[in-house]
This record gives sequence, structure tokens and C-alpha cells, in this order.
Amino acid sequence: MADTISPDDMSNDTIYRLFNAAYMQPELCGEGGEYVRVNGPSGESIYIAVDGEKQLLRFMIMYRLKGNRNRVEELELVNQLNDCVVLARFSLPHDDDDLLIVDYFLAYEEGVLAMQIINSFQWLDQVTIGAISNLDKLDMIE
Repeated sequence: MADTISPDDMSNDTIYRLFNAAYMQPELCGEGGEYVRVNGPSGESIYIAVDGEKQLLRFMIMYRLKGNRNRVEELELVNQLNDCVVLARFSLPHDDDDLLIVDYFLAYEEGVLAMQIINSFQWLDQVTIGAISNLDKLDMIE
């Protein structure tokens, strides 16, 4: 695989091949392979999707929240995570009361280095695990 991936060559298949070449056992998931799932170093599943229109890669991790806290406490945790972690975004979707989403976007409009994609994947995994272990004092995240 080339060192730089051009915008014209970016696809979920390209992401799959990149992680497969790195022996990371990716899976094409969703209807028509709409995203790639790869386990990070922590063991958490990280989902990667190509947004061709915006020329962005979206990296996403999903966690379940334990049912032992109220919405205000959950939102306070999410706000604290967002205050303390740069570049990753933490959110609670409206349609799922016990889901926490962490995502990160990487632009590729000028092309992107294959190693930058792998590094972003590993960085998101490490930063997310560290933030949750340091900031989830009420043990709300499974």
C-alpha cells in the first residue's frame, strides 16, 4: 500500500486493507460495508467510516453506561471528559439512554499518510481509555 492515500483512493475497502496489512484483523461491517471495525490495543472495538462527501475519516468507540446514575450525572461526566480531552468528542445520543459515543475526525482532502491513520486509531484508543479511567470517578461506564 502506498505511503500516502489520495482522496480518490479513500474508501472503507482501503481502510480495511490498511489495517489488514498491519495484521490487526479488521472487519467490514454494516450494510454494504459502511464501516470497518478493528479492536484497539485496549481490546475496545473502534469503528472507522469514510465520509467521501466531507472527506473525513470518522473513528468511533461506543461504551455502555451503567444504569446506576441519572442523566444529570451522566452529562456532568461527558462535560468533564470534553473539558479534559483534546480532539476527541464525547457525547450521549438522544435516542439511546445508556450509550456513550467517543469520536474523532481526520481530514483527508489533501491525502493522508497510512501511518497517520494507524497512529490516530491508536491515539484514540489510548486517550479514551486513559480519560475514562481517570475521570469516571462514579464508575458510570461499563
